[in-house]
Amino acid sequence: MQQQINRPQMVRISKIEVETPHIKTFHFNLPQIKDTATPGQFLMIWIPKVDEIPISISEVEPDLAISVKNLGEATGALHSMVTGDRFGVRGPYGNGFAIKGEAPLIVGGGIGMAPFPFLIRELQKKPRKITIISGARTKNEVLYENKLQKFSKKGLKIIITTDDGSLGEKGYASTIATRYLQTEHYDHVYTCGPEPMIQDLFEATEKLKIPMQASLERFMKCGVGLCGQCCLDPLGYRTCLEGPVFHSEILRKISDFGKYRRDPSGQKIFL
Repeated sequence: MQQQINRPQMVRISKIEVETPHIKTFHFNLPQIKDTATPGQFLMIWIPKVDEIPISISEVEPDLAISVKNLGEATGALHSMVTGDRFGVRGPYGNGFAIKGEAPLIVGGGIGMAPFPFLIRELQKKPRKITIISGARTKNEVLYENKLQKFSKKGLKIIITTDDGSLGEKGYASTIATRYLQTEHYDHVYTCGPEPMIQDLFEATEKLKIPMQASLERFMKCGVGLCGQCCLDPLGYRTCLEGPVFHSEILRKISDFGKYRRDPSGQKIFL
């Protein structure tokens, strides 16, 4: 209960990285979160006088980091900040990724790559054959290109895909991932990104009987399971509490998955 009544703690931005024309990574120090967070969890980020929004934890070493796409008022306000500016943080919240698999495949679409640097570093704590597929619409939107190059030098297999073929393999990340799933050996799949992409990937893993963990995105208000805004039918699971990461056995039971999301008023709308 103590976690549920946490107030935002103000942090100072120590570093900002421009990742793409629309995505920036913000670094800051908050030891009590850094020491307890797990990959796949998220933080509630409060921009004073603007709004509070959920953002995935991207890194915990050497400092905490979040990668943010400029999509609206709150993210735009965050993007206008400079090193030394302050915002509020509470968390970490949610159910993160379980560390599984000896030959995992990681598939991220666009800003859906955000939770994976943290996950990858955890997976690297023991020898594994790790493959990463990073998808984007065009080469200018590929997230973490420099990080991916560093991972490649450490022996990870990196596959970049772009919808227009301007970098890496041409095609949707889910389409190319499905092809690799059919021709290579993987014993676990981790994914985050647009839900239609996740649904396509889920269908492929189900046919091949490969377990999958997916981080889903839903509109969140409280972040701690009280408001019910992010509930998934018919189980009533809250994306902020039982999620945002769901395993295959749960995805099979969610009728909303790949079909609907809720708008700020709670109305269902087609994806």
